[in-house]
Amino acid sequence: MTFTPVPTTTDANGHLVATAPVKDSTSIASQKDMFLGLLVAQLKNQDPTSPMDQKDMMAQMAQMTSVEQITNMATQLKTMATNATFSQSVGLIGKSVGYLGGTDGTTLVTGQVTSVTVASTGKVTLVLDDGTKIEPSDVAKVS
Repeated sequence: MTFTPVPTTTDANGHLVATAPVKDSTSIASQKDMFLGLLVAQLKNQDPTSPMDQKDMMAQMAQMTSVEQITNMATQLKTMATNATFSQSVGLIGKSVGYLGGTDGTTLVTGQVTSVTVASTGKVTLVLDDGTKIEPSDVAKVS
């Protein structure tokens, strides 16, 4: 595993502090990598004659475990959302659905759902009888 260096500085107490703010749009995996990078940097730069206190080390290990579990939970939630969308979409097979389409994007176009596909990315797609593929969120009417 490679770590991306995070700009750090030392505060008045001798603790490493990240100098680059973490953006809210950063993915959980990136935040995990940044946290682990900071931990590795701290371990590399500690004074061998004054190693880290055992309590601090245990607290950091607990934080690292929490970060890993949050990452796992986010992945599982994404899978659950895809499964729920797929399950709901399967119920549309054989039904006529309407969606906004046409050349202007405001005309209600209808078609019968013949199948449902799931891409490797988790994207669910409804396939209509005329070959058109739409997303379940595009459905405006079911009959």
